[in-house]
Amino acid sequence: MVVDAFSHKGIPTLIIQSFLDELNLEINDALRQIRPELSVQLDADLNIEYRRNGNIREYGMLSYGQHVYISLAFKRGIARLIQKRLGIDIRILEFDEVDSHLDEAGVEAFSDVIRKWQKDFKIFVITHNKELQERFSQVILVEEDDDGSEGKLISN
Repeated sequence: MVVDAFSHKGIPTLIIQSFLDELNLEINDALRQIRPELSVQLDADLNIEYRRNGNIREYGMLSYGQHVYISLAFKRGIARLIQKRLGIDIRILEFDEVDSHLDEAGVEAFSDVIRKWQKDFKIFVITHNKELQERFSQVILVEEDDDGSEGKLISN
């Protein structure tokens, strides 16, 4: 099944042939929620055109924070598309230390958009940033000692 899913008849072709326009819309909707100055356009060959304030930018010209926003938008866009088109009930998104390249305003934008997206998904944010942790009502604190790791739920 896995080999078939990623063959020339599988998921990539399915995306290109039937989902590409909708994927563009979902990704750009997510970007408008996070950073409205950013947008992307995928073509039929899955090339990605990046735009900032309507101006085309090479990926390398974007900041690390902008890379993070685009990555978040792709992750949410793909999850929403799978929910809508394939009827697979994706309920969880995980973001692992995505805030490490974000400035203070970026962390605030990230936490704001996570609150919006929580209407559609359970979201796990993995971070070492105490200020970001305090922005959420529930935190699972994982602490490691010589005997292993232990997690405990903390309500803010």
